[in-house]
Amino acid sequence: MDYNSIVNQEIKSRLVERDVYICLTSEVEYILKKSYDDKDAPFCMEDVENFYIPYCSECGEGYTSFSKKDWSDMTEEEQDRWLDSQGYAIDDEDEDSEEMKKSRDTERQILHDDDDTFYICDDCGMVFSQSEYEALDTEAQEVYEWWAVSSNMGRALQERGEVIIPGNYGNWYWGRCTTGQAIKLDHVISLIAEGMEILDGQQLSWANQV
Repeated sequence: MDYNSIVNQEIKSRLVERDVYICLTSEVEYILKKSYDDKDAPFCMEDVENFYIPYCSECGEGYTSFSKKDWSDMTEEEQDRWLDSQGYAIDDEDEDSEEMKKSRDTERQILHDDDDTFYICDDCGMVFSQSEYEALDTEAQEVYEWWAVSSNMGRALQERGEVIIPGNYGNWYWGRCTTGQAIKLDHVISLIAEGMEILDGQQLSWANQV
């Protein structure tokens, strides 16, 4: 999908205009700094989520984004990649009859981790179970800007590993780790719009509204 086609840029512009309110970098940074001394501060560093993020043990140190999927939503290739990392092997060389396919699916289900949540490195495709993901080394994200956003946008950003201060006094704050370009061009905004199915050609497309 071309996230940055003319139509999709217009759609993402409308999404940003609706759900990203105002840049409050100075204000948020001031509150975070003062919160060490003022117990009545509206929020503090302990409220910041996703500030420390894991990085892929296969790719090495550096910013890594992950896609979160349930076992049932993973492709067979992704399932097999994780099973291979555990020392299992699924033989896909057999005849592709319906019976053999069901047998392989059953074998995958039996072997897979009890936790249905998995994380896939967007760079190298390495697959981690929930416990493996939580055991990865972490590093701090570098926040360049703080933006007030809607609760819906805040939750969507939170789910995608963006730095967030959630729901304090009804306000959500997004710690944007990119700068120097329009927010509509941030990859995470494209992913959120795609997840909402509002891009050109999707089921709930806003294309006819731009």
